[in-house]
Parts: sequence; structure tokens; C-alpha cells
Amino acid sequence: MKGSPHREEACALIVAMLPALWQATGRAADASRTLAIRAGRIMTVSSGTIENGVVIVRDGKIEEVGKDLQIPGGLRIVDANNKTVVPGFIDAHCYLACRWTGCTR
Repeated sequence: MKGSPHREEACALIVAMLPALWQATGRAADASRTLAIRAGRIMTVSSGTIENGVVIVRDGKIEEVGKDLQIPGGLRIVDANNKTVVPGFIDAHCYLACRWTGCTR
């Protein structure tokens, strides 16, 4: 993705999808699954776009999303101030099968 104009958005999506990935791997609840993501932009399904917001993830699940959220003590903080985060977004589109089927992108 080097040089791609969408590189930052892709990185932010990966950050936003981490809780779902942790859930899918079946890991037990631990401190690594409890965090706060400070984002420059959060694109939500129900509340539109939030500038300079916070996403709180507890035990691998999105607990809260908002502009002026108080971050509880002890949470690991992910700095995504210059990124766009889309909490809960799962991108099911990929080209993994192209390796075996010969399709082109």
C-alpha cells in the first residue's frame, strides 16, 4: 500500500478491527483486550462523524464511542489522532482467493 492515498484509512480500519480479530481467535479476557483509541476522526453508523473522539474497548468489545469520553484509569491508550477509525467495521472484501484462482485485481 506504499504511496496509496488510502494508506492511513486502511491502517485505521485495522486498528478498529482489532477487537473483532481478538474475539475471533478465542483469547481469554485480559488487559490487552481493554483499551482506548484516541482518533482524529471516528465514522459511526448511528451518530455520523465524530472529530477528535475516543473509542473504549473492554474485553474485546466496543463499549463506548464519543467526543468527550473520560478514559478510565489503567486502560492502554492507542494514539490514532491523525487516523480515521470506523468502529465495528468488518471489510469482507479481499483478494486472497486470487492466489489460487488466477483472478486479477
